[in-house]
Amino acid sequence: TAEKCNEFVVGAAVSRNNVDSERDKIRLSKRVSNMLPNVQDVEKLELWNGIRSDTIDHLPMAGNIQDGSFFRKEYHCLRYGTTHALRTGVKSARYIPGLFVLTGLGSRGFQASFILADLVTSMISGRVLPMDENTLNALIPSRFQVLELMKSRVV
Repeated sequence: TAEKCNEFVVGAAVSRNNVDSERDKIRLSKRVSNMLPNVQDVEKLELWNGIRSDTIDHLPMAGNIQDGSFFRKEYHCLRYGTTHALRTGVKSARYIPGLFVLTGLGSRGFQASFILADLVTSMISGRVLPMDENTLNALIPSRFQVLELMKSRVV
């Protein structure tokens, strides 16, 4: 415990473009001093840096990886809008067999990792998926390719 060894673990700092370890160390030290005003002379023992993977929309990617060439060929109609795609019909998505991903958890990785690991293992084993279809669609890795196809709209 902190009382016995006089050590505290404090974190974290987020730097988007660069890592300034010394600046982060000073800022965290001040934060400790503010939280624990009775502690004298906070000594910075060490600093650890890690990388948190994130996605453009700040949602994790969890699921099987799409067959990119199939998506480009079969879902090109998305550029005319989703109503057109529904009218003309689209084939069921094709994915690369056995290739799954769980990444982009960002700063909430620890909290989200358990349910997302359950999701991916459920997909692999064929068990009932632990979340609704809207949530799945928000997390599936192919969402970025689908959005890219929709952005290339013909007007």
